[in-house]
Amino acid sequence: VFVIGVGVAGLSAIATAHALGAKVFANDVRDAVRDQVKSLGAEFVPIDAEGIAGEGAGGYATEMGDAFKAAQLATYARVIPDMDIVVTSAMIPDRAAPLLIPEEVVRSMRRGSVIVDLAAQTGGN
Repeated sequence: VFVIGVGVAGLSAIATAHALGAKVFANDVRDAVRDQVKSLGAEFVPIDAEGIAGEGAGGYATEMGDAFKAAQLATYARVIPDMDIVVTSAMIPDRAAPLLIPEEVVRSMRRGSVIVDLAAQTGGN
């Protein structure tokens, strides 16, 4: 299971998947959530982009620049084909949820794999 977006919903998804016995991986633009991910038994998947924290006012995620977005999509394209379940919960306050899984990455997933977008009501995947 790969969880993208480690706010309240993402943390809940991690805890539930882990409790059910799944091997769980997670990512968030906020590097500060790394310890929370590990404390729930999941492995944090970092984005290969240095010096970017991704955390704005109140601890919420901020909109990232184009270089970071490219590195993020490349990381997801590498990780997602090996996952059976992908849960996205990435949201930015007062903005549409980001599209994090392009069509070509969806096509690279194994047959029967599932994407659950908890932020679909505001855009997203």
